[in-house]
Amino acid sequence: MGAVSQMAAALTHGMTPDRLAKISTSIPKVLIISAAEDVLIPYTEGENLKRHMPEAEYQCWEKGGHGVCGQYKERFNQLLEKVFKQGNEAVGRRAN
Repeated sequence: MGAVSQMAAALTHGMTPDRLAKISTSIPKVLIISAAEDVLIPYTEGENLKRHMPEAEYQCWEKGGHGVCGQYKERFNQLLEKVFKQGNEAVGRRAN
């Protein structure tokens, strides 16, 4: 039942371009990762997010599917560490 509920939520979820833009400017660091071989969420969805969230970092991994974080654990974890560091630095700059 959990998987069906998750799919239903994904299919019915939507966000306006204005709301995406607001999120993009209000969060210190946004990362969007797409995978070129993802059969559940096409990489074009990531491109669409990036179009409405210009401050976000966008990466499309060529050789990856829907579970790209498990396929490339080391690369994914290194990217997260970098993004966390950049986000913390941005928060520090805002506080000063």
